[in-house]
Amino acid sequence: MLLAAGLAACGREEVPVPVHELTEQERQKQQVADALDPFFALLDPASITAPVDFVTQNSQVSMGLDGSLIYRLQKDGENLIRASFSLEQGRLRVEFRLYGGLRIAGTLVRPDLENLDFQNLDWTLLESWMDLQVYVGGKKVARLGIEPLDGFPLPVLRYPDDTSYALSSLLITDALLDYLLKNVLTME
Repeated sequence: MLLAAGLAACGREEVPVPVHELTEQERQKQQVADALDPFFALLDPASITAPVDFVTQNSQVSMGLDGSLIYRLQKDGENLIRASFSLEQGRLRVEFRLYGGLRIAGTLVRPDLENLDFQNLDWTLLESWMDLQVYVGGKKVARLGIEPLDGFPLPVLRYPDDTSYALSSLLITDALLDYLLKNVLTME
């Protein structure tokens, strides 16, 4: 009986699956995902067993001709991340370029750390200190935001439709931020 039903099903005509036409916002999210694919392929997160060691061993810091600090995270002779930092009218101008074409650029305000209560940190305040936009192919597609995760700041991409994508899957995010704060953006 099952065999007869299976044979009958094989003789039926295939019904075409309707194609969903992507909205502009869905296209932008797909562009971000497509730009991150080469980054993750080169990074190969499964091969990184010690993120702190990976970041420490593959990081380079130099000074640009314009006086900016240049940070590079490299793997296999390629820049996974190239970031530049410079002071501009009391703000820190930042630009990150990720392998694959994603670019994050904008400014950070230097907060008053002496009067900051880290135990009761208002995450919206933390996010208000930054104006970092995310670009793919020269077009702004999102902004960088912060959300709490187990009491720690988690970088997220905030899209115009109020959805967000956590960058926790970057695996090296914590190690990278720690390295940048201790070795590149030190207050000393």
